[in-house]
Amino acid sequence: MKQLKKELSMRHGGRVLDIATRYGEFAFKLKDGLRDYTMILAVDCDEQTIAEAKEKHHDDDICFEVMDGGHLDLPENSMDTVCLSNSMHHVEDVERVFSEMLRVLKPGGTFIVNEMPCDGQEGPRKTHVALHHLGGEIDTILGQHHGATWPKADIIRGVEALGLDNLMIFEDEETDSIWDEKLQAKAAKISDKVEKVKDHPQYLEFKKRAAEIEAMAKNNGIKRCRQLVLIGEKSK
Repeated sequence: MKQLKKELSMRHGGRVLDIATRYGEFAFKLKDGLRDYTMILAVDCDEQTIAEAKEKHHDDDICFEVMDGGHLDLPENSMDTVCLSNSMHHVEDVERVFSEMLRVLKPGGTFIVNEMPCDGQEGPRKTHVALHHLGGEIDTILGQHHGATWPKADIIRGVEALGLDNLMIFEDEETDSIWDEKLQAKAAKISDKVEKVKDHPQYLEFKKRAAEIEAMAKNNGIKRCRQLVLIGEKSK
């Protein structure tokens, strides 16, 4: 993500918080991209995910902790940079998470949202949208909330409502082919994922959609969705 990296390279991260981090994908973008930083705290509410992240990245200087983004166990005005990446559709109360992000962010601190919108995606990126939405519906049935990705206008509206200063909005895309390779592997296994809900009333519908996604990936390819990036600052 070239433009994101350029923007990060001009910013001092200070104390950085990455919410809903999973295995730290965006936390590592921050680590590699920021001009400098004091520390990076990467949090997620799923204990197993954090345990796996700690095991996988035990030699790195990113601190992984179990924490709910809607109820952060952090003091007010304690962080210099707060981030939420590709997770607006994973949390059930986005406004609550945004409120907590603002609470712990120092005045003048940097607020970053990076999200994959459902609209404006073309060609093989549409395959990613279809794959992601079917996978999310199955995850939700299995007890892990995973909603559909948001339209661009709704993402922008949600962040603009926070009253951030100097808000910049731009689109960016992954340039590392490894992400497309991972998506190809996921698309090839989507039918296996459908079998996890074979007793659900929508099973046959899911099975049909999985076959369509596999055909889309084979015929048109699959590429990671373009990202919508919003960067602003908390009012002083």
